Amino acid sequence: MSGNQSNNKRIAKNSIFLYIRTMIIMVVTLFTSRIILQSLGVDDYGIYNEVGGIVSMFSLILGSMTDATQRFLTIELGKGERGDINNVFSTSIQLHIIIGIIIVLIAEPVGLWFMYNKLNIPVERLSAAFWVFQCSLLSFFVLVISIPYNALIVAYERMKAFAYISVIDALLRLIIAYMMAINFSIDKLVLYAILMMITQLLIRNIYNFYCKRNFKESKYHYTKNHKLTRNFGRFAAWSMLGNMSYVCNNYGISLLLGMFFAPFVNAAHGITLQVQGAFSTFEKNFQTAVNPQITKNYAAGDIIEMETLIFRSARLSFLLILIPLIPILFEAETIFKLWLNIVPEYTVIFVQLMVITSLISTLRNPLEVAIKATGEIKMFEISVYGSKLLILPCAYICLRLGCSPTSVFIVSLLFELLAISLSLIEAKRLLGLSILTFIKKTVLRLCVTVLLSVITPIAICLLLNPDILRFLILTLCSIVVTTIISSFVGLTTRERKAIITYIMAKNRT
Repeated sequence: MSGNQSNNKRIAKNSIFLYIRTMIIMVVTLFTSRIILQSLGVDDYGIYNEVGGIVSMFSLILGSMTDATQRFLTIELGKGERGDINNVFSTSIQLHIIIGIIIVLIAEPVGLWFMYNKLNIPVERLSAAFWVFQCSLLSFFVLVISIPYNALIVAYERMKAFAYISVIDALLRLIIAYMMAINFSIDKLVLYAILMMITQLLIRNIYNFYCKRNFKESKYHYTKNHKLTRNFGRFAAWSMLGNMSYVCNNYGISLLLGMFFAPFVNAAHGITLQVQGAFSTFEKNFQTAVNPQITKNYAAGDIIEMETLIFRSARLSFLLILIPLIPILFEAETIFKLWLNIVPEYTVIFVQLMVITSLISTLRNPLEVAIKATGEIKMFEISVYGSKLLILPCAYICLRLGCSPTSVFIVSLLFELLAISLSLIEAKRLLGLSILTFIKKTVLRLCVTVLLSVITPIAICLLLNPDILRFLILTLCSIVVTTIISSFVGLTTRERKAIITYIMAKNRT
C-alpha cells in the first residue's frame, strides 16, 4: 500500500512540474504566434508550415524509435537490480545515429523534389523555402540523436528538468519573436528558420548535459547486443504504423492542403497545429507522469494496479482537456480575433473540429501505453494505426471531389472513434481488460460530465450577444461549472478525496 501511495505522490508531483512547463509553453506560444504571423505575413507563415511539414513526414521513424527507447528503458527500470539500463541506452544511441544519417540522406533529395514540384509556393519565395528546408532538416537530425537522453529523463520520472529547461526554451522563443519585429536586411522567413534551428540546438545540448550530470547510465559505450538490437527494431518497426498515421493526420494533411489550396489555408492549418500542440501537451503532461508507472506495474506483474491507472488516467486526461475546451468551442471566433488580430479563413472551424478529436483521443492513450508495455504490439498497430492510415487517402478523395478543407478534419474525427474501439478490443485480448467496465467507469461517467457542462455556455450564448463581455462571462462561468461537475461526476469519491488531501498537504508545507 505504501508503495502505491509513494507512486501516486510521485505522479502528482511530476504532474505539477509538467503543468508548470505547459503553462509557460502555452503563454509563450500564444504571445509569439501573433507576432510571428504579423512579421512573416499569412503567405510566408503558410510556406514555413508547408516546408516544415516535408521534414516532419520523416518523423514516423523518429516516433517509432522514441516509443521503443522509452519502453525498453522503463522496463529495465521496472526490473530493479535485474535491469541493465546502460546497455539499453548505449544500444539506442547507436541506432539513433544510424537512423538520423539515413533520414538526412533520403530527405534531402526527396524533400527538395517535392517542394519544387508539388507545393504551391510562389516562384519568388522558393529560395527562402530552400533555406527553411535545410534548417528544418538539421534541427530534425539533432532531435533524432537526442531521443535516448529525453527518454532517460522520462524513465527516471525527473519531470522537474523538463519544467526548468522549458523556461529557457520560452525565453529564447520570446527573444526570437522580438527579433522578428526588427527590420533586418536578411529575409525574415530565412531568419526565422535559422533562429528556430539555433534554439533547437541549444535546448538539445542542455538536455544532454543534464543527463550526463545526473545519470551514470547515460555514459555511452559501444555495444554489440544483437538480440536487443533486433528487439528494438521489431518493436520500432511495428510502432512505425502508429507514427505514420500521426504524420499523415497532421503533416500529410498540411501537404494535401498545400496541393489543393492557396497558402492561406495552410496558415490556418499551421495555427490549428499550434493549438492542437497546446491541448495535447496538457494531456501528454499527465500521461508522461503516469506512463512510466503503467509500464513498471506491468514489468512487476501488478496488473490490477495497472488497470486502475488506465481508468484513472483516461478520466483525468479527458477532464483536463474538457475544462479549457468548452470556452474555445463556443467563443473560438472572439478568441482568435483577440489573439491573432489577423485570422486566416477556416481557422475557427479547423480548431473546433481538432479540439473535439483531441478530447476523444485522450481515452485511447492510456490503453496504448498498457498494450505497448506487453511488447506484443503487432496486431494493435495493424488494426488501430493501419486503419488510421486510411485518413490521408480518404481526405484526398474528399478534396478531389471538391469538398471543403474542413472535410479532412471530419475524416480524422471519425477514424479516431474507430481507433478507440479497436484499442479496447486489443486491451481485452492482451491484458484481460473488461470493455464493459471501461465503458461504465470511464465513458459513461465522462459523457454525463460533458452533457451537464455544456448547459451553462449554451444558456449564456442564448441570452447574450457575441462580444467581449459574453466571452469573459462564458469563459469564467464555464471553467468554474465544468471544474465542479468534473469533480463530482467525472471523478470517483476516492479520487476526489485524494486530490483534496494532496492539495491541503501542499498548503500546509
